[in-house]
Amino acid sequence: MNAWGILTGPHKGPLQTPAEDFHQRNIQLTDIKLILVWYADQKINVWDAEKGELLQAIEVPRGEVMDLRVSGDGSKVFSLYEQSIHAWDIWTGGAVGEVFFWNIQTGILATDGSKLWIGIRGDNNRDDQGWDFGISGSFPIRLFNKLPGKLHLNDTMVWEINTSKMKDMATGKVVFWLPERFGKVVHVQLGGQYLVVSLKSREVLILDISHMLL
Repeated sequence: MNAWGILTGPHKGPLQTPAEDFHQRNIQLTDIKLILVWYADQKINVWDAEKGELLQAIEVPRGEVMDLRVSGDGSKVFSLYEQSIHAWDIWTGGAVGEVFFWNIQTGILATDGSKLWIGIRGDNNRDDQGWDFGISGSFPIRLFNKLPGKLHLNDTMVWEINTSKMKDMATGKVVFWLPERFGKVVHVQLGGQYLVVSLKSREVLILDISHMLL
């Protein structure tokens, strides 16, 4: 059993899940619903923290899953392979889209609603590519807009990815700094008034930032 520490937000106290020996995992908070996904034994497991139950155990293609991410709207889970991305419906477990590429990828960089961006490394440069998986019954649509590399909380507040601090972009002043005792931050997602912070220690913090959104 792995304990996920939820310190603030809609879920208070420790959260227990059956996740064991997973290679990739991700967590998303959408409409006060906390969804945890992890990959093990050739399956993507989808856990509803609110109900404390396994929603899906999705069998996925063989091969090494390089990265795993829940969509920003909480409807899909993306699995990244060396040369492909597959999208699955969280509520039905069905496949909803896939894309293929030939370059060597560097990982999933960002999600926004049903959109996803990855970093693809070519021979001499890196090309960030994105797709929208949100149109039912059609192939994912290639995106050409700028990669959303920072989480905008309002017109000025952002969380700097891969750091433990939040800055006011207008003044440069640090307005929040996660204490070092919580460990290394590996991923940050915004869910309404909450920041969902995944730590290297396999713990997750949910931070209420509503006072910063006024």
